[in-house]
Amino acid sequence: MPTLYGSAPAWGLGDLSPFVVKLMSWLDLKGLPYEKRPGAPGKAPKGKVPWYVDDDGTRICDSSDIIRHLTARHGGLPGDTAAPADRGAAHLVRRTFEESLYFSLAWGRWAPPENVPRIQAAFQPLLPPVIGGLILRRVIRPQVLAMCKAQGIGRHTPEEIAARALEDLRAVSEVLGDRPYFAGDAPGTIDATAWAFLASIVLPPFSSPAKDAVLRDERLAAYVERLRPRMVTAAPALPATR
Repeated sequence: MPTLYGSAPAWGLGDLSPFVVKLMSWLDLKGLPYEKRPGAPGKAPKGKVPWYVDDDGTRICDSSDIIRHLTARHGGLPGDTAAPADRGAAHLVRRTFEESLYFSLAWGRWAPPENVPRIQAAFQPLLPPVIGGLILRRVIRPQVLAMCKAQGIGRHTPEEIAARALEDLRAVSEVLGDRPYFAGDAPGTIDATAWAFLASIVLPPFSSPAKDAVLRDERLAAYVERLRPRMVTAAPALPATR
């Protein structure tokens, strides 16, 4: 049984990090039993969540590398047998979520001061007593915002950041089209990624243009609901469209 070391569950999601949710979603769709434990950043070979997966003594980091390892050992998901053109589209969709939309999501979650109390409450199990809130506000939050600035998204106005997120969401919605899954008729590895990031936008209790866009997009909202019952983490139903 693989052991996944991540952060903490929050807001109906299996983890605060969409990359850990991605890995948990893959394991759930695969039906592969696993154990999840909190991990310490100091023990993470690459310093990012998921910290690592221990699979019978083999330690692997990075969600995509972990999934490649698990696929080689246990087989992939039904939708992973898609045609080459569909596999190419899946690769581009994954990059859109992980290399573009992720930074808009991170900025939208961490930048607004009104979000900090809820983030701090979610992080409480991971923080030391007494000084944990100070660490989150003075160390973790500035690090996240500095990451967004270094990537580039944090150099734009809130309106410009929202516009870029909506462009990404419109693009992935068009790729999904009328298919039940991004992989086609059956969920594939790309769907573990897509569901993790879309759920990480709409389930946390933060307002954002991206959240409103997903809830108002019939294809994306139905997609999140379609996959939700298959996730062992039992995420709650989507909030009402505003």
